[in-house]
Amino acid sequence: SSSQRKIKICPSISMSSRHQTQTTGMLLSNSWNKTPFHAAFTRHRRLSSKHFMSSQDQEAVEVTQQWNADSEVLTTITSSKNPTMKRIKMLLSKRKARTESSRTVLEGLRLVMDVCQLDLNNDAGTASQHVETVIVSELALNHPTQGLELKRVLLRLINQQHVAVCIATDEVIQSCSDTITSQGILAVCKIPANHTPDIYSADNYGGMYVVLDGLSDPGNVGTLLRTCVAVGDVKAVILLPGSCDVWNPKALRSAMSATFQIP
Repeated sequence: SSSQRKIKICPSISMSSRHQTQTTGMLLSNSWNKTPFHAAFTRHRRLSSKHFMSSQDQEAVEVTQQWNADSEVLTTITSSKNPTMKRIKMLLSKRKARTESSRTVLEGLRLVMDVCQLDLNNDAGTASQHVETVIVSELALNHPTQGLELKRVLLRLINQQHVAVCIATDEVIQSCSDTITSQGILAVCKIPANHTPDIYSADNYGGMYVVLDGLSDPGNVGTLLRTCVAVGDVKAVILLPGSCDVWNPKALRSAMSATFQIP
């Protein structure tokens, strides 16, 4: 019947229409792919992608290559019985050793890099230079977010400040660490000369001074030092007998380099 013929014809028309649409789309696509504009557009995208990758990764590649070249001549420490590691362990654990040698030890990526940056901002060889030796392991050098910046800082310390940088195994650094889980980096630093400011002088009169009386917790002392630096108007921090050693490893970590920025 007529209605039956329509039922048979409709699917045929539908399939034919769909096929024509697909064929037309393929023809248009093929025609576009053959145009000079498409070729130029594709070439531009490739060049842009290459340029983007180069600008993003070029510095990282250069820093890594320079580090690989320079690190070949650095001293390698493979034993915790090494004299340098023994000295570090003594400085970390004994206040007397720190006082007698006027040296202390920094531990942790952020702290070490912050103090190194303070040194790099000053002229080499001046009294304001603190870092003498850096002991670093692959754990720190390959840190996912700070490893590249660490290599950059260490290269500048080696070439500009003539700081001794040594490569140690993760196990060696962990054996001397003051923390449960080491971040793979230690630094031996000079303790700045201790001096009591003349609070009655014209330059210091009326300034703000913070006095710590018997504050023995290293974490609290470090936090107060950091706060004093953040405030900006504190002339000096005065510690009375019974107060914690500000060069204690835990106090240093808590202060986050503030110990080197305020008398």
